[in-house]
Amino acid sequence: MSIGATYYRVLFADQIAGLPIFDPAAYVQFPDLIAAFNSPFFTALYNKMAALASNPTVLTSLPLASVYSITDARQRNLATTDVRGLDFSLRYHHDTSFGSCT
Repeated sequence: MSIGATYYRVLFADQIAGLPIFDPAAYVQFPDLIAAFNSPFFTALYNKMAALASNPTVLTSLPLASVYSITDARQRNLATTDVRGLDFSLRYHHDTSFGSCT
C-alpha cells in the first residue's frame, strides 16, 4: 500500500483578455481604461476623440448626456490565474490467482 500527497501551484500571468465592459467592477478595477460620464477626464477624452475622428461632427453632434462611458476595449494583458491545491493518492496492490490488481 502507498499513500501520497502532492501540492501544486499553477500561475498564468499576463493573459491576454478583453475588458469586461458589462461587469460593474471593471469601472473600479480599470479606471484608466473606462471613462464614465461623471469622471473628471471624460470630457477631455471625448473632445480628444472628436479631434482625431475623420468626421468629428459624428461625435460632436451627440449630446454628452447620451454617452454613458468611453472605453478602451483593446486586447491587453489583463488577466492572471493562480490555482493551488493538493492531490491525494492511495494505492493498494493485491495479488490474485490471475495476476494482480492495483
